[in-house]
Amino acid sequence: MRNLIQLLFALLTLGTFIWAGWQGYLLLRQEQMGLPEGTRSAVIIIAIISIICTFMLTTAISNHGDKIFRGYQYESRLALYEKCIAVWQAILQEIPEGSKVQIELHFRELDAQMALLASAKVLKAYNELRKSSGSDGVNTKPTSEAGQKLLVAMREDLGQAPDFLIRKEIQQMFS
Repeated sequence: MRNLIQLLFALLTLGTFIWAGWQGYLLLRQEQMGLPEGTRSAVIIIAIISIICTFMLTTAISNHGDKIFRGYQYESRLALYEKCIAVWQAILQEIPEGSKVQIELHFRELDAQMALLASAKVLKAYNELRKSSGSDGVNTKPTSEAGQKLLVAMREDLGQAPDFLIRKEIQQMFS
């Protein structure tokens, strides 16, 4: 939704620049200003180029700021996801392999951090893992699948697009 709004504002700004350029062209086209025809054309071309360059520079600065912000978030998210996986691994090691122990995961600190930093897809997968481990048990197939979904969502959130081979390897790790 945010990207759509940014796109609409960019188009609105571009439309305003085009309108202002057109009005400037119409003003310079009038012969009452006393400029020779060649000078008027040069002024129009320079004005249009400067408007386009201003728009491009503004967009580049905005994109660079977004990349820097995502870079700061990347470190925080990576640390959070490592902590989440470490906690889940500790739970799996404490509970015997064959038992179907049901637990309710309530990690207050982890929940708050996930709510603040994680993407919607990671939050959905995390909640699915919590529900599955509480209702089906820790060492069950639905919980294992929920853990796989959480890992894949975390990889996507960190910018690594999971293809078929990565998903297959993650499934083999949990089998």
